[in-house]
Amino acid sequence: MEHDVHEVKAQWSKLIAKVRTGEHIVITGAGVPIARLVPIHSRRRRSPGTERGTMWIAADFDAPLADEVLGGQEARRSHLPSSKTFRPGSTTNHCRPRK
Repeated sequence: MEHDVHEVKAQWSKLIAKVRTGEHIVITGAGVPIARLVPIHSRRRRSPGTERGTMWIAADFDAPLADEVLGGQEARRSHLPSSKTFRPGSTTNHCRPRK
């Protein structure tokens, strides 16, 4: 809902009451949006599990990507050690644990 600056000044209390119900108000000056009046906190509390069943992860989400998808990305990372060669505490690794 849009309101001109002069209208906002005249009806401030009514607009604040609308914002408390969750409404967003755009304040305009000469027809150009200049500010938005929105509630700080939503009245609706989030509860765990309300989105259950709306998303899924494919069984092969971490499978290696095909060469045509990678487009040469692996060649740029070939200088890094693979996770199979990483040995914690080894001095030849690029990544050492902090002491």
